Formats: sequence, C-alpha cells, structure tokens
Amino acid sequence: MRRHVELLALVFALSLATEHTVTAQERPVVTDQWETLKLLVGSWEGAIDGILGTGKGVRVYEFIIRDRYLSSKHSSVRLPQEKSPQGDNHEELGIFSYDATRAKFVYRQFVVEGFVNQYVCEMESEQSKFVCVTESVENGGGLRARWTVTIQNSFIFDEVFELAEPGRDFEEFFRNRWERLPRIR
Repeated sequence: MRRHVELLALVFALSLATEHTVTAQERPVVTDQWETLKLLVGSWEGAIDGILGTGKGVRVYEFIIRDRYLSSKHSSVRLPQEKSPQGDNHEELGIFSYDATRAKFVYRQFVVEGFVNQYVCEMESEQSKFVCVTESVENGGGLRARWTVTIQNSFIFDEVFELAEPGRDFEEFFRNRWERLPRIR
C-alpha cells in the first residue's frame, strides 16, 4: 500500500513539473480586446465637415465603472451657414461594452435629436481601425448608420459617419478629423 501511495505522489509531482515546463510557444496567446479603443482615451478637438456644413467639436473618452466600459461625450457647434442656416448645436453620449458571447464591441449612442443607436463594431487592430454598423436605431424610421474610425497615431484619428435610408446604400453624412488636446495638470 505504501508503495502505491509513493507511486501516486511521484506521478502527481511529475505532472506538476511537466505543467511548469510548457514553452511560451505552446501557451495560448491572450490579447487585450480593448487595445485599439484604449488609444482613444483622453480629450479631443475636431474639425467637422459634412452635409450640414462645417463646425468644431470636442470629445472626451474615458473608462467608467471599474474600467469595464468606455464612455464618449461629444459636443459640436456649426455656426449658421448656407448648408445649415440655423446652425447646429449637437450633443451625444456613447458607451462601448464588450459582448463576450459575440466577441465584439457594442456601442450605444444617445443623441440630442432623440436617436438611440446600437452599433456592433468590427475591430481591425493591426490598422488601428474599427467599423461600427447599427443593429438598431430607436426613433430612426428605418435609417441605418455606419461609423468608421481610423486612428492615425496617438494624436490624430479620423472618422466617417454614413447614413442609409431603407432600401438604399450608405452615403457619407460627415467626415471629421480629431486631434488630441494636451493634458492640463
């Protein structure tokens, strides 16, 4: 009996030793799904150009609720101009979450005009780019939206926002370039 216990102990010890000698190549690679979006954290200032004319905007990205979600607060102003005689003050709040079931980011956007958009995002991390397409638009009357963000570097990102009416293809609504604002200490 004692010999049997010693043999089991030896097998157990060998299995533990073998477990610790697995090479780095054999270990599964774990990546941070937030890697691309982390590049957005901070304050940004942007030049806006689109169907409604030109303007300026400010956007802030920050992690919230124990760093589980990424929030976005946006405001922009277009002064009265030919394409927008009344001008425009635009505000929105957005929140990114990670849907582990789909292995995709979901972006929920609440817009001052009353739209609530829920996007599903495809990440292209090697290009620092993501494309988000609406899966639902509350108060949109069948509209669909596509939002593409391309991060140029740590200080600049570009975005293109497109809309599609029911049964039609996406058309560009606006194009923005955002530049990181310096941190104020």
